[in-house]
Amino acid sequence: MIIINKQLDHFLKEGKVASFREFPYKIHKEILINNKYKGKITKIINNPNFGQINEHQKISGFENSKEWIQETKKINEGNKPKFLVIIEKLEKNI
Repeated sequence: MIIINKQLDHFLKEGKVASFREFPYKIHKEILINNKYKGKITKIINNPNFGQINEHQKISGFENSKEWIQETKKINEGNKPKFLVIIEKLEKNI
Protein backbone atom coordinates (compact mmCIF):
# COMPACT_ATOMS: atom_id res chain seq x y z
CA MET A 1 0.00 0.00 0.00
CA ILE A 2 1.37 3.38 -1.00
CA ILE A 3 0.47 6.40 1.14
CA ILE A 4 1.15 10.13 0.76
CA ASN A 5 4.30 11.50 2.46
CA LYS A 6 2.31 13.45 5.07
CA GLN A 7 0.57 10.24 6.02
CA LEU A 8 3.80 8.26 6.09
CA ASP A 9 5.37 10.82 8.44
CA HIS A 10 2.36 10.58 10.76
CA PHE A 11 2.43 6.75 10.61
CA LEU A 12 6.11 6.63 11.53
CA LYS A 13 5.87 9.22 14.34
CA GLU A 14 2.52 8.28 15.87
CA GLY A 15 2.27 4.58 14.98
CA LYS A 16 -1.16 4.95 13.37
CA VAL A 17 -2.67 6.56 10.29
CA ALA A 18 -6.07 6.92 8.61
CA SER A 19 -6.13 6.59 4.84
CA PHE A 20 -8.74 6.53 2.08
CA ARG A 21 -8.64 3.42 -0.09
CA GLU A 22 -10.43 2.49 -3.29
CA PHE A 23 -10.51 -1.21 -2.50
CA PRO A 24 -11.61 -2.93 0.72
CA TYR A 25 -9.10 -4.50 3.03
CA LYS A 26 -9.73 -7.00 5.79
CA ILE A 27 -9.47 -6.25 9.50
CA HIS A 28 -6.18 -7.57 10.99
CA LYS A 29 -4.59 -7.90 7.54
CA GLU A 30 -0.87 -7.17 7.69
CA ILE A 31 0.32 -4.87 4.93
CA LEU A 32 3.52 -3.27 3.69
CA ILE A 33 3.45 0.55 3.61
CA ASN A 34 5.44 2.15 0.78
CA ASN A 35 7.26 -1.17 0.27
CA LYS A 36 9.12 -0.77 3.56
CA TYR A 37 7.07 -0.48 6.77
CA LYS A 38 4.80 -3.11 8.25
CA GLY A 39 1.33 -2.24 9.42
CA LYS A 40 -1.98 -3.88 10.22
CA ILE A 41 -5.50 -2.80 9.27
CA THR A 42 -7.42 -2.23 12.51
CA LYS A 43 -10.60 -0.55 11.29
CA ILE A 44 -12.52 -0.12 8.03
CA ILE A 45 -15.32 2.36 7.38
CA ASN A 46 -17.33 1.83 4.20
CA ASN A 47 -18.47 5.10 2.55
CA PRO A 48 -17.54 7.34 5.49
CA ASN A 49 -19.72 10.37 6.06
CA PHE A 50 -18.23 13.80 6.80
CA GLY A 51 -18.58 13.30 10.56
CA GLN A 52 -16.58 10.07 10.40
CA ILE A 53 -13.96 11.75 8.20
CA ASN A 54 -13.66 14.64 10.68
CA GLU A 55 -13.37 12.19 13.56
CA HIS A 56 -10.42 10.41 11.93
CA GLN A 57 -8.75 13.48 10.42
CA LYS A 58 -6.50 13.88 13.47
CA ILE A 59 -4.73 10.63 12.57
CA SER A 60 -4.64 11.27 8.80
CA GLY A 61 -1.48 13.37 8.75
CA PHE A 62 -3.36 16.34 7.26
CA GLU A 63 -4.17 19.70 8.84
CA ASN A 64 -7.92 19.38 8.19
CA SER A 65 -10.52 17.18 6.49
CA LYS A 66 -10.82 19.43 3.43
CA GLU A 67 -7.08 19.16 2.68
CA TRP A 68 -7.20 15.39 3.23
CA ILE A 69 -10.10 14.94 0.80
CA GLN A 70 -8.55 17.27 -1.82
CA GLU A 71 -5.17 15.51 -1.75
CA THR A 72 -6.85 12.12 -1.93
CA LYS A 73 -8.91 13.16 -4.95
CA LYS A 74 -5.76 14.40 -6.74
CA ILE A 75 -4.23 10.94 -6.69
CA ASN A 76 -7.52 9.13 -7.40
CA GLU A 77 -8.53 10.80 -10.68
CA GLY A 78 -10.88 13.24 -8.94
CA ASN A 79 -12.72 10.61 -6.92
CA LYS A 80 -12.92 10.10 -3.16
CA PRO A 81 -12.30 6.41 -2.45
CA LYS A 82 -15.09 4.39 -0.83
CA PHE A 83 -13.19 3.13 2.20
CA LEU A 84 -11.44 4.76 5.13
CA VAL A 85 -8.97 2.42 6.80
CA ILE A 86 -7.00 2.76 10.02
CA ILE A 87 -3.53 1.27 9.92
CA GLU A 88 -1.38 0.64 12.99
CA LYS A 89 2.37 0.24 12.81
CA LEU A 90 3.75 -3.16 13.69
CA GLU A 91 6.83 -3.37 15.88
CA LYS A 92 8.42 -5.93 13.62
CA ASN A 93 9.34 -3.41 10.92
CA ILE A 94 12.09 -3.98 8.38
